[in-house]
Amino acid sequence: MPRLSVIVSTFERPHDLARALEGLRHQTLAGFEVLVSDDGSGAATRALVEDVRARAPFEVRHLWQEHRGFRAAAVRNLGARAARGETLVLLDGDCVPWPDLLAQHLAAQAPGRFVVAERHMLEPDETAAVTLPRIASGEAFAAAPAREVRRLRRVARKAALYRLLGVKRDRPRLMTSNCSLPRATLEAVNGLDERFEGWGHEDDDLRRRLVARGFAAQVAITEARCLHLWHEVDPTFLGKRKRSPNWRYVARGFFLSRCRRGLVARPLADVAARVVGPDADAARAALGLGPPGDGPLELEVLLDLAPAAPPRRARRRGRGDGGRRRGGGPAPRPAARTCSSPPACRSPAASSRARPGPPSRRRSRGRASRRPAPSPPAATPPWPRPAASSTRSCSICRR
Repeated sequence: MPRLSVIVSTFERPHDLARALEGLRHQTLAGFEVLVSDDGSGAATRALVEDVRARAPFEVRHLWQEHRGFRAAAVRNLGARAARGETLVLLDGDCVPWPDLLAQHLAAQAPGRFVVAERHMLEPDETAAVTLPRIASGEAFAAAPAREVRRLRRVARKAALYRLLGVKRDRPRLMTSNCSLPRATLEAVNGLDERFEGWGHEDDDLRRRLVARGFAAQVAITEARCLHLWHEVDPTFLGKRKRSPNWRYVARGFFLSRCRRGLVARPLADVAARVVGPDADAARAALGLGPPGDGPLELEVLLDLAPAAPPRRARRRGRGDGGRRRGGGPAPRPAARTCSSPPACRSPAASSRARPGPPSRRRSRGRASRRPAPSPPAATPPWPRPAASSTRSCSICRR
């Protein structure tokens, strides 16, 4: 039985796949198998795999599934189901591995760990220089871009700093284009979630489920490397991660550590759930959940049978409601106040809200203005004004 099973995913890129398989032919490690997991490519890819199988010093198998859009999670699960090695190495068909990549992945394996690695991103002219003879001689790897070497070193330093400070626990990111883990570890989370269709986030989801199961990342960013060949992006990539068709699913607020559509299809009765609250058994039967079991708990349902809070009777006045209450009719006006001073003020006075102020600058939005007309100036009273030294007792007219 091989020690490693290398799962290479591909779709309609036979030229890139040929360079990736050429890099695997010149590995310093022996005793591994290669599974070309095909997402529905045509005859050219099939012919290429047959040619490599005849010349390779290791076993090569071609696994094929019908193409129904970008299904990276499903095609990697296809290879994981057929793998026979104890350790799985996931590669993309557009990544050319360094000659010691498999040896580095095997050396980084540790109990309870999954290995996170990286790739050198190439430009179009640099991709054209990666030819089969240069891969066989090693010249393609000696000419790796210096900018990418510096970038990978920065990523590795940041990963060490985040681990030391205990922040950004989702870093470094797990990229299924270059990573490895024991087959039993992948089976513990039921593989990749095949609900992810289209570009992105299936590897982020795999990482968080591995961490939820108690596994930790083993960083091999500057050791296990590969060259990522430039190519046109998939149409489902819309420029940003949050624009991915999978963003709403990955950010839904909850997840199961063992996905329901992965290596095997899991019914709800297979989910290790605990129901807390009155009539827990009836609720469990209604939801179709199974007993918690002896394994790790995946789901907890809290039953809250408290009565709901009564609805609010009135709505606060705000812009756009026309000053009307929910029950209809205009809002009540403030009550009038009467001056308590002798006959200085006997006429009712409106509150400070009704006093005329500066004209409002708000536009009427096509309606007639409802601003009240300014009040006429008060007439001079026939009685004499009190002396300036007298006490002002009226809080309304200040007389």
